Amino acid sequence: MNYSSLEKFVTLSQSSVMHEAIREYHWTQTPVGKQDDWPVVMQMTVKLVLASPVPMVTLWGDEGTIVYNDAYIAFAGSYHPKLLGRPIRDGWPEVADFCDEVMQRVMRGESLSFRQREMTLHRHGHAERVWLDLDFSPIMDKDDIVLGVLGIVVETTDNYRANETLAFDRERLRMMFDQAPGFMALLSGPDHVYDMVNQSYLSLVGHRDVFGKAVAVAIPETVEQGFIAILDHVFQSGEAFSSTAAPITFYDADGQSRQRYIDLVYQPLRDATGAVFGIFVEGSDVTESVQTFKTLQASESQLKAASQRKDEFLAMLAHELRNPLAPISSAAEMLKMISNCDAKVLRAAEVIARQVKHMSVLVDDLLDVSRVTRGLVELKMGVVDLIATVESAVEQARPLLQSKKHTLVVSHAPVLPSLIGDRNRLVQVIVNLVNNATKYTPDGGTITLAVHNDGNHILIDVEDNGIGIGADLLPHIFDMFTQAGRTPDRAQGGLGIGLALVKSIVTLHRGEVRASSAGLMAGSKFTVILPRHSD
Repeated sequence: MNYSSLEKFVTLSQSSVMHEAIREYHWTQTPVGKQDDWPVVMQMTVKLVLASPVPMVTLWGDEGTIVYNDAYIAFAGSYHPKLLGRPIRDGWPEVADFCDEVMQRVMRGESLSFRQREMTLHRHGHAERVWLDLDFSPIMDKDDIVLGVLGIVVETTDNYRANETLAFDRERLRMMFDQAPGFMALLSGPDHVYDMVNQSYLSLVGHRDVFGKAVAVAIPETVEQGFIAILDHVFQSGEAFSSTAAPITFYDADGQSRQRYIDLVYQPLRDATGAVFGIFVEGSDVTESVQTFKTLQASESQLKAASQRKDEFLAMLAHELRNPLAPISSAAEMLKMISNCDAKVLRAAEVIARQVKHMSVLVDDLLDVSRVTRGLVELKMGVVDLIATVESAVEQARPLLQSKKHTLVVSHAPVLPSLIGDRNRLVQVIVNLVNNATKYTPDGGTITLAVHNDGNHILIDVEDNGIGIGADLLPHIFDMFTQAGRTPDRAQGGLGIGLALVKSIVTLHRGEVRASSAGLMAGSKFTVILPRHSD
């Protein structure tokens, strides 16, 4: 072929950068010589390379003089256009040894392929790790003499890093799956074959060999317990299934049974078409929690039974104590009626009468709290006039207040909203709180009774400047028979059931009662909160 110039030989778009570069290059200063003298096979190969959209390079002669196409420019980076016409070793000095090996082997007639070949290049002025797919083939003339090397270069760095990131994410996901505290498994197909299980699942099933087996084969006891039927339904219907504290029995190799309780979810897995192809199994072994709950239930039942027996005993005790009080009281009155009775006998009769009266109050309280705690009290609900209720309570509490020389300060708005409740029981609540303050305030103290409206609630505060309540006693102040810790002796009297009765009555009114104190000798405050009546 009579070749005069590359322009005559190569028909390319005028936008080809390398077409122009090759035409303008001084090839006479390279081993390949001037363009007019290039062998036909070289001319044809260069034409092929320049026309290709794939990054391609030709390396001519033993030195590997470089000729490349437009698609190779991006790969060459800052080495372009200095690479053109240079020996491969000089053009890519950082991979010179690799290039030497390629040139030697291909020039001997070998074809070489490299996939995901890692290299470090300096094409952008700094060291850069890249991954490449490389194919090198010998370029031969008609006599099978190798004139050069044809190289196809595809950079896969982005794909490699994306795959590496994907592999890392998959491994991390696998580790999370395997190390999850709850049990997990992936089942495929209508036979529910195990594809994946985590360590918690293997621990649950006794570390059986389940991989690649159907659930019914790997754990046959699940068939008769209904789990396979549930899996079949989930797979066929596409509906998820969940259960809480479901009992399941496993049989070990030695025939020993193990019952466990599990929280369980069967979630159908769908492909791109929406068809179910498997089931995701997830759950937790809650055996210990279930056993603890059962133990607590048994303890609660025992406590309820003991509490009921206590309430019944208190009721019986109150009745038994009350029976002799009437004749004792009558006897005392008869003694006082005897004329010319000895003074000592009269004083004894008065003491007996007072003590009988005190005993009657205690027994009445005991009966009352017994009826309330057993749910035998039925409130007589109605619209309650709060001001009249407070006045009645103050009147009942006044004798004890006067005996202790206390000052009672009552404060409330001229008009208070009404509420729905049992008036007599609410009077009892206020009296008990005022009496409690009276007992635990040294003589000459001040007790404040305040009633005010707080939006949707009525607040009744009883505050004193008495001996206060210790921090250890405060959480138990409304417990029945709580009293002994407040004073060094029992001089205040009572059974310690007044505040328990207050709480029970307030609770029946859908309210609450709170106690607060800054500590011993710092006084105390009790607040009753009741829902107000909607007009």
